[in-house]
Amino acid sequence: MPRLHPFRFSTNTFLTSVAALIALQSFVNSGTVQQSLLLEGSQPAIAAQRAKYNPPNRPTPIRTDGTGVRSSPGVKCGSSSESMFLSMLAPVGHTGETVNPRPTLYAYFTGKRPIEMRFGEVGKKPLFIQRVESSESGFIPLPYPSDQPELQTGKTYQWSVEVVCNPKKSFENVGLIKANLQRVEASKKLENALAKVEAVPERSAVYADAGLWYDAVDTLAGPLLDQPKNKALKTALFDLLEQGGLKKTVEQDRKVKRATGCHGEMPIGTPRTDEKVRCPQSQLRY
Repeated sequence: MPRLHPFRFSTNTFLTSVAALIALQSFVNSGTVQQSLLLEGSQPAIAAQRAKYNPPNRPTPIRTDGTGVRSSPGVKCGSSSESMFLSMLAPVGHTGETVNPRPTLYAYFTGKRPIEMRFGEVGKKPLFIQRVESSESGFIPLPYPSDQPELQTGKTYQWSVEVVCNPKKSFENVGLIKANLQRVEASKKLENALAKVEAVPERSAVYADAGLWYDAVDTLAGPLLDQPKNKALKTALFDLLEQGGLKKTVEQDRKVKRATGCHGEMPIGTPRTDEKVRCPQSQLRY
């Protein structure tokens, strides 16, 4: 019986081996991808659906909201040593839009004092004044009151926030910042796009692409109030804020976390250097 050479293969054997190697490599690569997705959690999905904010291409109203400053760093009440940071989640340099007749707006504050919001048509008396107590650092929702008339299209509104130093003397308020807002009609294109998506980041991305700043922000910030540890939502929100020119707000939030050691959650209050940090187990503010 003739000896078979140990390295001699038939053509069929060779092709079968090559096919097996290709299949094995494909399986390994697939496993690597799946492992990466598992390790990163929902982060890759967020990256794929990350909102791209397209500011509305509309003429700037004759009346503007000034320099476009959206934050007041280093705010102090009188001789108090407490240094506070106040900002509003409004886009810099242009008027933000919404399709919501009663939108929820947001402020960011690191103090332990009340903040006051005024809202009304540009150039007219405020429709309402709203005060919100603050005992810890974080983002503060400012919902439009249900007993107020719905926002109308074609009008420009202005909202402002400031720190209340003395509840009995509003003229002592400090850190005033303001921004304009307009309500627009929801287009058929927007309605069709929203009907095709359910995930929060995707819906926010649809609003952002349509130039609807306040809706894009609220879509992320609202759920984040109920899920303060959701890093994917926070990443998407911070990315959107930076696109709107609010980099200082994002940096301030990260600075507070680094200074206090409350990674993933906001600390309770803004501790002094001699205070012991108290990191919350869970809280509605983030």
